[in-house]
Amino acid sequence: MTQSPNLAGVIALVSISACLSLMFPTIYGIALEGLGEDTKLGAAGLVMAILGGAIMPLFQAAIIDSAGIVISYVVPAICFLLVGSYGFFDMRAKKVSAKPQADVKLQAVKDMEMGIAK
Repeated sequence: MTQSPNLAGVIALVSISACLSLMFPTIYGIALEGLGEDTKLGAAGLVMAILGGAIMPLFQAAIIDSAGIVISYVVPAICFLLVGSYGFFDMRAKKVSAKPQADVKLQAVKDMEMGIAK
């Protein structure tokens, strides 16, 4: 396998970095939403979670030494899968919690149409 740099690799690397730069602030905002008095504790936990960025490369390096570079990308793939799952389940939970509120608003509109005042 040759390891000569080319423009496609540089563009891919810059594109990935651009997308990753949006990930942490998005996670931070979603995770702290609705914590109330526990916002400071939640923020501290998120800041400590950055430690994963220091530990995961060590796991990936160990896999590189034992199984090779290609297989080692399982480590970041698992991390991205966890982040994606968090976003998916958060989005799903918001849809479920928003549904009763939507039902209440729909009932209020129906009541207004029928002339029932509450």
